[in-house]
Amino acid sequence: MAALAGLLIGFAVTTFAYRHRMLQVPGGHSFVDRLDRELKLSPDQHHQVEELLQSTREQMSQLHQDYHQKRHQLIADTHARIRAILTPEQQKIFDTDFSFKHAMAHDRHRDDE
Repeated sequence: MAALAGLLIGFAVTTFAYRHRMLQVPGGHSFVDRLDRELKLSPDQHHQVEELLQSTREQMSQLHQDYHQKRHQLIADTHARIRAILTPEQQKIFDTDFSFKHAMAHDRHRDDE
């Protein structure tokens, strides 16, 4: 079980690193390398392109984070609004079987698909 868990964690971390460009495919070249090779960028152009791409990565990361926070808040608000419609007896069942924690776990599972 421990070996399987280690394998799954390793796969998840590696996938995350490739997705967020912390790792590159072995033998693969970066976008900047390709621009450099095909457009013969000057050192100054190379540096400017690298800075631009880094800035864009940071902005994309922030957008991704903002999106997940807003989505989380929307789910929480919807959950609270549904609960407010229910009778006290229904709320007890809702709190047990349809908890916010379950809703978020389901949402994270959908993200992984």
